[in-house]
Amino acid sequence: MTFRRHLRVSLPILLCLASLLFLGAIGAARAEAVGTVHPSPRIAGGGEFALLIKPDGSLWSWGYNLHGQLGVGDLTLRPVAWRVGTTNDWATVACGDYHSLAIKTDGTLWAWGLNASDELGLGDTTDRTSPVQVGTTGGWATVACGDAYSMAIKTDGSLWAWGANASGQLGLGDLVTRASPTRVGTANDWAAVSCGAQFTLALKTNGSLWAWGNNSRGQLGLGDTVTRRSPVAVGSDTDWTTVGCGDADAHALKGNGSLWGWGYNDFGQLGLGDTVTRKVPTRVGQDANWASFARGDDHLVAIKTDGSLWACGDDTYGQLDQGDTTARSLPTRMGSATDWVSAACADDTTMALKQDGSLWTSGHNSCGALSLADFVNRSTATFAFFIGDTTAPAVASLASPTHPDPATWYSNSNPTFTWSAADPSGVGGYRYLFDQTAGTQVPIAYPHFETTISYTGKADGIWYLHIRALDRGGNWGPTSTLQVRIDTKAPVTTQSGADNAWHTSPVTVKFKASDSLSGVALTEYQLDGGPWTPGTTLTVSAVGAHTVAYRSHDNAGNVETAKTCQVNIGSYFTVT
Repeated sequence: MTFRRHLRVSLPILLCLASLLFLGAIGAARAEAVGTVHPSPRIAGGGEFALLIKPDGSLWSWGYNLHGQLGVGDLTLRPVAWRVGTTNDWATVACGDYHSLAIKTDGTLWAWGLNASDELGLGDTTDRTSPVQVGTTGGWATVACGDAYSMAIKTDGSLWAWGANASGQLGLGDLVTRASPTRVGTANDWAAVSCGAQFTLALKTNGSLWAWGNNSRGQLGLGDTVTRRSPVAVGSDTDWTTVGCGDADAHALKGNGSLWGWGYNDFGQLGLGDTVTRKVPTRVGQDANWASFARGDDHLVAIKTDGSLWACGDDTYGQLDQGDTTARSLPTRMGSATDWVSAACADDTTMALKQDGSLWTSGHNSCGALSLADFVNRSTATFAFFIGDTTAPAVASLASPTHPDPATWYSNSNPTFTWSAADPSGVGGYRYLFDQTAGTQVPIAYPHFETTISYTGKADGIWYLHIRALDRGGNWGPTSTLQVRIDTKAPVTTQSGADNAWHTSPVTVKFKASDSLSGVALTEYQLDGGPWTPGTTLTVSAVGAHTVAYRSHDNAGNVETAKTCQVNIGSYFTVT
């Protein structure tokens, strides 16, 4: 049986206590800290989505959101980082297939997303689209998510589990689902925990490694394929420092910097140079300078102490950053940079952080899991955003090709607008409104990605395009506004003096025009089919019946349909 589920990670007690440190410092400390797990406690990947705690303690998410796992209050995916709530007190995060867990700085535990198997620990099976507190007390130190179950460690070192349990992955000695956190045994020396598809690995404070749950691929590292329902020690070594699970395989670091892998290996994700399953921990090469690693569905990403980044395993979507989609069975260097400090994986995506705080992503992006403001896969690491960037992008070059001068009236009722923006973290999209209110502020909502828009058949009057930009790090800029003036109606002209009667003396005709929007630009008349003559007064003195046409133009270019009137002048004679 091949598992195609999603990596879930746990978080270390020791690092949780310092979880408000900058991400780079956390990544650097991993190799030495007993109980560390990957990815970083401030970034985690799930089923084609990700969660990030920025240096200011704010929580952000992006990617797939069918069950509300982004925590933003709806079910709409986000292809760029989106803020979860407004607080700045988040300390650590973990992602499951379709659910999320997080701990705040006060030690309270929060959950959201899919809850069909009680994985949220809220005592019911109702999905949540925003964070909801689990229980009423604090004391939580670290969390981990599996496919549809969850694990957590409290500050007293106790281990807790809830959710699906068909393979004994909760470690409670049975196969019964739990709807709320349930203690695993009585020990108080648990340091770290990591969840795979349906199996769990954990470290104790003495550096020993423990495993339980599904073992069909030898992922428990116990030398067999027998499922375990309670924690069982993996060998007798006590120098394990880091542990992380894939779908049905695992990796771990020892204190000497060596990297070990076991379990399912059809894509070469164990990094052993082949695709042979291993049932016990097997050393990955002879290097002893591994500092940290992250696990995806079936791929591994690891960082060495020199800051170089390496990957192996499945590369179907380019997640190994090699510029192709070819699987690798040995760790292969990702680029030439030596300033990588932390890495994380979602299903088939890779996220890695550099010392300057820039986040780089590659792999599967059909749901926006790369936070690149599009849905295009990447086979090379692509800059996403700076995690510490708080600069709000401003809209630049906002213009209307059809209505170029905001002070001028135009007869075109189909305005077109173009715009652009720039930001250190890259532009993530725009949001705009078109109305007749000068001071409208554009609300935050799912972004548009186009940089031009056309409207048709707009009513006469003054209109405003209000627009604001979003960067890929989730920062929204201020509202910018461009005014356009639309006047499609011609002026109305009336005349006085021409009454269709016969007169024996010259007749003066006066023309009066009005236009309520752009104003009258020109009034003109035509006598008996002659040339049009500008003016508002015409005196007719020649004997005969005369036709006078008249019309006006407005400042928008509208021309009134000509009207006519009749002026009749009789013969002049004197009676004696």
